[in-house]
Amino acid sequence: MASRSPIEPGLHLGDGVAWLESLPDDYLDGIFTDPPWGSGPDIKGQEVWLDLLERMVRAAERVVRPQGHIMLWYGMAKIDSVLRVVLGATRLHLNVILTVEYCGNTRFFARYSPVDFVLVFGRHRNTPPYGRPYCGTVYRSVTRANSPDAQMAMKHSCARNVVTVGHILRDWFAPGMRIADPFAGTDTTGYQARRLGLECWSWEIDPEKYQLALERHKQLDLFVDK
Repeated sequence: MASRSPIEPGLHLGDGVAWLESLPDDYLDGIFTDPPWGSGPDIKGQEVWLDLLERMVRAAERVVRPQGHIMLWYGMAKIDSVLRVVLGATRLHLNVILTVEYCGNTRFFARYSPVDFVLVFGRHRNTPPYGRPYCGTVYRSVTRANSPDAQMAMKHSCARNVVTVGHILRDWFAPGMRIADPFAGTDTTGYQARRLGLECWSWEIDPEKYQLALERHKQLDLFVDK
């Protein structure tokens, strides 16, 4: 096992990509993140999202152990660009594409498809998830009125469903494993990782989004998910 990071697991304000680049080889068991995906003034870093993605996956290829998983959440409209960057900049294999179907929430219905995808890359081809020979699940994301997810969606345009993120993390990682989210946003990944017994380093570079993440943690502590 690699030596411990001088920074403790948890939510941090700062540059998650630079932190990844500082880690020793084979330090993490995985990355689960929803990176920036376009250009626009409202989300810090989006104007250079492809550059950020290339830096992140180059670092991830080195710091995620050979049997680990690098999981990127994107919509149909961006998959072509993402694959060109990841497969062009690294020797990672695309092993699985998970589907997240939005049910009863037309706010998330994209122009191309009412679903998003989680692209699962690895240093080895066809590396299975923890505890399962293959994970072909279609994850359903249902946001109920007045839930913490619905409340946060009014403040952050891409806050992910907490139950769905928990199900994916539970299927792909085991308690005690080390994961990271270098683009934390409202830190749904970090919150669920803690509940599932994972060591998770979450990083958000935007101070306003970081404060939203702290608020989300307080909201979710009052919400028991399954």
